Amino acid sequence: MSEHGSTVRRRAIGKALRAVREEAGYSLAAASRHVERSASSLSIIENGGQLLRPRDLNFILDSYEVDPGLRATLLTLTKQEQQTGWWNEFRDITSLDDRDYVSLENSASRLSGIYTQSIPGLLQTEEYTRSIMRASLFENDPRRAERYVGFRMARQRVLRSPAPPQLHVIIDEAALRRVRSEPGVMSDQLQHLLDRSRDEHVTIQVLSFSSAAAVTHNGTFAIVEVGAPSTLSVVLVDRLTKRISIEDAEEIDRFHVAFRQTVPVALSPHDSRIMIEEVASQL
Repeated sequence: MSEHGSTVRRRAIGKALRAVREEAGYSLAAASRHVERSASSLSIIENGGQLLRPRDLNFILDSYEVDPGLRATLLTLTKQEQQTGWWNEFRDITSLDDRDYVSLENSASRLSGIYTQSIPGLLQTEEYTRSIMRASLFENDPRRAERYVGFRMARQRVLRSPAPPQLHVIIDEAALRRVRSEPGVMSDQLQHLLDRSRDEHVTIQVLSFSSAAAVTHNGTFAIVEVGAPSTLSVVLVDRLTKRISIEDAEEIDRFHVAFRQTVPVALSPHDSRIMIEEVASQL
């Protein structure tokens, strides 16, 4: 990311450093002398407010005698954090949190989620995205709407990369039947879902109206896992006015459970393709 401010990776690194400091029995003041930093500087690092260079992180890890496995994980996160990406071209329309999420998305080994209101952004056609943007967020600002369409289309590059993440999405039937703009836009969108469902790294399931109602209350959420095995996970939850990033391990586990419980209730990938074809034929 290489930007000022707090990001998911910086907070994960800071949380880990605080844990190893406390495990080593150091107070913040004692640790600051040990790692040759002021207590305020170390506090900022532990709260995820400062990017550490690998050299500086190594020095702190040496001071705490951190085991090789955790060291490798934290250094990987630090190096990822230093990378700049295409998302910086869209600073005029995106927040730091938006760019941080896309940065994680581009480092992900697995992306999964449940979508109840619309087609997942990584699987949207350009016209489908345009219809959403013009009808909601940027109704009175066509130029800004077009910029955001470009941003969302650029996000989809990750699925065409040499080593794409595994993408597993569950889409509510209502999202398939909710026509955006002209019927032709939705028809093309459904065909795009069918095309992408044939990709080896993409799994699409539909949660039909006849599925158990108990699982539908979870709403829309996306889980991003970085590393294989996962070294960092974050959940993104849509709310009325903003998206919320969830980083607490116990909370993330609950979303993993919700997703796993929904998978067997949703239609199989094969039956999901049949339903998508059926919905498309009715347009």
